[in-house]
Amino acid sequence: MKAMIVSADTARVQMLAVPLKANDFQVEMASTAMHAASMLERSQPDVIICEAVLSDMSGCDLHEIIRGDPSLVTTGFILLAPEKPAEFEMRKHDLVMNPNSNPTDIALIAKRLVQEVLTQVNSEIRASQERAPSIGGSLDDADLLNLVQWLAKSNSTGKLVIHMDGAYGGIYFSQGRPTHAEYNGRIGEEAVIRLFGQASHAIQGHFSFEKLEPDALDLQTRTIRKSLFQLLMELANFESVSR
Repeated sequence: MKAMIVSADTARVQMLAVPLKANDFQVEMASTAMHAASMLERSQPDVIICEAVLSDMSGCDLHEIIRGDPSLVTTGFILLAPEKPAEFEMRKHDLVMNPNSNPTDIALIAKRLVQEVLTQVNSEIRASQERAPSIGGSLDDADLLNLVQWLAKSNSTGKLVIHMDGAYGGIYFSQGRPTHAEYNGRIGEEAVIRLFGQASHAIQGHFSFEKLEPDALDLQTRTIRKSLFQLLMELANFESVSR
């Protein structure tokens, strides 16, 4: 999980960073709204904790920029303000917290916001499991790595479901880009790496791919931030370490 703190108050940033890291967040910091905006495309944080008053624009203005980006529509946003500003348009995954709140409480709320998104994704997966697959077959006949690369090159949108040795895994694609994955209790990029690793020596397995319309599910929800190329590079490193 990734958290971004937007504040010029160094002491506050440090107080917030400690409990966030203790709750499994990678923490990035920005001292101004423009600095934060320049980092968003690369960082794709799961939650943003922002001061209401910044040197270049208000936290409310930054919030509107973020909510205007479709790839950040499910990013949690916590505005640190004594009370809700009149211009702050509350939307799903938004909260206002007093800046004097206990930093640990703020970190726990941030974690809850991220978990709510993951719960939403998992419910979408369960709701779509009864749909008939568009393609499918045995992993003996189709290498998982080649299959994923084909889905990427063909700009496919849908859900790839893999069953191997009694375990279930799933990868969502939006126009060929992996956006979410789960496997054996793991979520996101780690789930993809573990799926590939298991597929290389699975005794038996089969797959199905269900094509979906872009608006059939909330495919903007992301637990995968890296490109397929980056994931394949990590897989090569993972396999070399595992040997």
